[in-house]
Amino acid sequence: MRFTDETHDMYVGKIREILDCMRNSQFEVPFIETYRREVVDKLDGDDNYVWQIYDWDEKVQPVCRFAFRGHKCRFGFKFPS
Repeated sequence: MRFTDETHDMYVGKIREILDCMRNSQFEVPFIETYRREVVDKLDGDDNYVWQIYDWDEKVQPVCRFAFRGHKCRFGFKFPS
């Protein structure tokens, strides 16, 4: 499936909104699918795409935390002189 720039931006925006609901608002997937239809309505595909986003977030988030922590330690820490 080929995406145009505007379709790509729409999908990225919707995924960001879903991740915002999960991370910041701490909504669970069934709640988002039921009561936040305005967030998920424009995404095409099967009914499990919110669960797929959740699964990928669970896989990627620890890696990002580890990478960020290492980056912070390397560049943000100064040894005493």
